[in-house]
Amino acid sequence: MTGFGASRCVVLGTVSLGSRKSVPDSVAGAATDNVIELSLAHFADINDVLIRASENAAERSVTINVGFDAPLVVLEDVALIDFHADDFRFV
Repeated sequence: MTGFGASRCVVLGTVSLGSRKSVPDSVAGAATDNVIELSLAHFADINDVLIRASENAAERSVTINVGFDAPLVVLEDVALIDFHADDFRFV
């Protein structure tokens, strides 16, 4: 998987428990064009994402977990405080 580069939607597809996908060059914040699509089967809204997210300030990355000790995606080059509701689409 490549980084965001030009504005686009990142569809992660199916990720098995215990595996993860990394997204380099992530951009987060209000009015950015990058969107991460997440399944409503796992996440209800942005608050649900933020509750399950953890930040590694030293690496400037955020990990979003599906469940306990089950990382789904690592977003690189962002901080947790950067996220806004329009960064995610729930389907």
